[in-house]
Amino acid sequence: LDPRVAYLITDILSDDQARMPSFGEGSVLALTRPAAAKTGTTTDFRDNWTVGYTPELVVGVWVGNADNEPMHNISGISGAGPIWHDVTETALKGRPVSNFARPEGLIEVEVCALSGLLPGPVCPHRVKELFIAGTEPTTACTEHSAVADSGSGGTGGESAPLSGEYSSLSVNASLELTGPDGGAVYRIDPGLPQESQRLVVSARAAKEGVFSRVTLWVDGAMLAEVETPPYQVFWRLSLGTHRFKAEGVTADGLRVVTPEVQISVGE
Repeated sequence: LDPRVAYLITDILSDDQARMPSFGEGSVLALTRPAAAKTGTTTDFRDNWTVGYTPELVVGVWVGNADNEPMHNISGISGAGPIWHDVTETALKGRPVSNFARPEGLIEVEVCALSGLLPGPVCPHRVKELFIAGTEPTTACTEHSAVADSGSGGTGGESAPLSGEYSSLSVNASLELTGPDGGAVYRIDPGLPQESQRLVVSARAAKEGVFSRVTLWVDGAMLAEVETPPYQVFWRLSLGTHRFKAEGVTADGLRVVTPEVQISVGE
């Protein structure tokens, strides 16, 4: 196996932020040291697994009944996961923390989190991703546009592109909805507690102190109103299609509204 490909897989499996929407914040897959892990659950709950590794150790855990009877809503994260966590932590207790060795031939590129292309001028959520040299994106994302709203209150004001009288807002009074990513598809895991299946709804201002408050909205209803950064809140997954946006109000009363993003949640 190409060591660059192996490292990319390791990087994916050790990203606790990326698995947060499914497993919640600070899940049992997060250790006190770098670790990659993958869970698995059969559809009838007869078997579940957690297999993971650090630079020094590989641990695999299976959980199930000896007579092959199905378990009751026990998944890889809730059944095998805690065992994997404790065994790995105990086995490595007292050893120095080490990182996965990054091979030559990988480059880090900032991309739009939704499209995976180079970020355009108003892409709301940008992330740095690793690529094998020569496979990185070379074209810019065109899926996002900036919107400013000068309505006097609520969410019913008309929206217009950031141009003309709003051009001066493009730096100081710009607001981005950084999560969730538009077009994302989430699944509710029946084997996990519903209260732990949440995602982060968040916004970011280009310049701190411009907005006196930022309101986060879901499906036309206010989710949270935040006066200071970070502008974020957890939202529990629910079935269906959902729309999110953020609204910022400046000290002089100007209201700036982000474009809506839509996600879907299924079973």
